[in-house]
Amino acid sequence: MPGVYRKKICPSCNVEHRKRGNFCSLSCSSKRNHTDETKEKISNTVREHYSTPEGIAQAKLNNRRVNAILSNEIPPATIEEFAVSIPELSPDLSDYNDYNKAEDW
Repeated sequence: MPGVYRKKICPSCNVEHRKRGNFCSLSCSSKRNHTDETKEKISNTVREHYSTPEGIAQAKLNNRRVNAILSNEIPPATIEEFAVSIPELSPDLSDYNDYNKAEDW
């Protein structure tokens, strides 16, 4: 029959399926078994990050937020919540009514 794939077994979860490809779903195809060498490299990178001033500040903020949540308090604002975006101004300042050129002062 056209449009129907043969029965296969997903190598990740061992479910029998008739879908295209080897895996039964996107989540199964995204799973990956990391080697011990890869895990060690990731650990070293994270450890290096948390030894920098930015990493220390991030860890302190994360700890404050977790402790506040555990004690049923309002957590402190994150950097993204606290930051304000800078508005873009048009290059033509004559659009603004109260704008005076320096020559007019």
